[in-house]
Amino acid sequence: VVVLVVFMVLGVALLLMMMEHEEAAQTFQHSESSLHSLREKHTSQHQQLRAEKAALTQKAERLMSERRAALKQVEPAALKTYASLRTAKANRPVAVLKEGACTVCGIAQNRAVTAAVARAAKLVNCHSCGRILVRL
Repeated sequence: VVVLVVFMVLGVALLLMMMEHEEAAQTFQHSESSLHSLREKHTSQHQQLRAEKAALTQKAERLMSERRAALKQVEPAALKTYASLRTAKANRPVAVLKEGACTVCGIAQNRAVTAAVARAAKLVNCHSCGRILVRL
């Protein structure tokens, strides 16, 4: 009788361990499936980012080439003024003249400045912040 009780207890313990093993195996399969899915998603995103980087690099090279060509047409004195304002104005040396006012500082400009910007014959600076004014 004692041996029978021991076998029953061992049988129940064995059944419990088998159930725990099955649950652990299912959890493992689910986790492995999730990991595989995440790896595929990561690989896809990585490929998209590499393609985007290549396109942006190509665009940047094209724009730099266009910039170099455009700079050849600009007077050296104007480039010097632009460069000095760029460092002094935190990389914002140019402002748009909109409705007679500088879009950076908001100060209205007089008619002479507005007319000079419209002619675009030479660089015109804002009376307040000193940035180069342009019309778009």
